[in-house]
Amino acid sequence: LAGFFTEDADMIMGTDPIAMGREAIEGWWRSYFARQEPQRHVVIAVHAVRLIAPGVAVLNVTTTTQGRSAQGQELRSRDARGTWVVVREDGVWRIAAMRGMPTEEDEIIRASSEPRN
Repeated sequence: LAGFFTEDADMIMGTDPIAMGREAIEGWWRSYFARQEPQRHVVIAVHAVRLIAPGVAVLNVTTTTQGRSAQGQELRSRDARGTWVVVREDGVWRIAAMRGMPTEEDEIIRASSEPRN
């Protein structure tokens, strides 16, 4: 995945610390996938592309992760949205900045925003 990013890219996912540079982004993804169930998969949908300048665009995306546990049980679906800034380097589009966060409908967000007694 790190190969989709520019060498100097930055990434902020949810409340995690910023990952600066391709090497840090690779480490973040390795850690993320190490925590996931092997049968979990992600679907990425691009909803809007806005060309800012030649070779620079902003994408609005959503992701849905789902799948089955090692025991065959359906895993809770997770929904997120994000904004990516992409740049064209040597004819290849790469992510220069990625921001992602759960949607309001995501169970984790609902649980954290519910009033506490």
